[in-house]
Amino acid sequence: MGRLREQLEQEWESLALRPGSEAALRRWAGQDDRLKGFDTFGDLMVFLGRPPSARLANNVLAALVRLSSDEAMARRCLLHGLMPGLVHLAGFYPSAGENPDDRLQTVLILAIERINDLAGAEVEWPAATIVGSVRERLRRVAHRTVEEPNLPIEDALAVPAPPDRTAAEELAGLLISGLRRGSIRREDAALIYTTRVAGHPSSMVATVIGMDPVAVRTRRRRAEQRLADASMSVC
Repeated sequence: MGRLREQLEQEWESLALRPGSEAALRRWAGQDDRLKGFDTFGDLMVFLGRPPSARLANNVLAALVRLSSDEAMARRCLLHGLMPGLVHLAGFYPSAGENPDDRLQTVLILAIERINDLAGAEVEWPAATIVGSVRERLRRVAHRTVEEPNLPIEDALAVPAPPDRTAAEELAGLLISGLRRGSIRREDAALIYTTRVAGHPSSMVATVIGMDPVAVRTRRRRAEQRLADASMSVC
């Protein structure tokens, strides 16, 4: 979790210090009184990290939720303000991923999905609403992991597929085969699966892993080409 968390912190520092950040805060304060009194994004995060009360912290988070339908930076502020709770969830649910960075990435994607769902709404307790939603989804996955038998990836390759597989199923099968043969790296397979099969936008994945969206798309395109070349070589 350390590498991804460090990348996110570096990205946040860059965003918080870029030109126009103070003007954005003044604009937000003019749109919502709950965001008055913050001169910098650093001040905002210090307040959320050590608030006078849970109610006042949630008032600020609620204002960010309300503004986030039109302000991408408000969504990023909201995610950063919730980071301690999200990091805790990532450590508590090992079923969320194979390693700490994978688990944190899963948690962040779920949090971003919920933030996008709530954007523009007036939410009384956004921290509990967003973190609670992520926790519930992770709990369901963990419950299924315990109750359902796991099929090793090698065994999954031997399971006959129905003739009318969807494009997503075909791609998932290619990724599994590529991982088994070693023709694609696990992190590249995860990127292709997350964007092509699960349907998460590459821009959202870029935010989570701290990469430029263009770099993410370029990396995915190259990985897909290697996967296609490897698939052709075994035909």
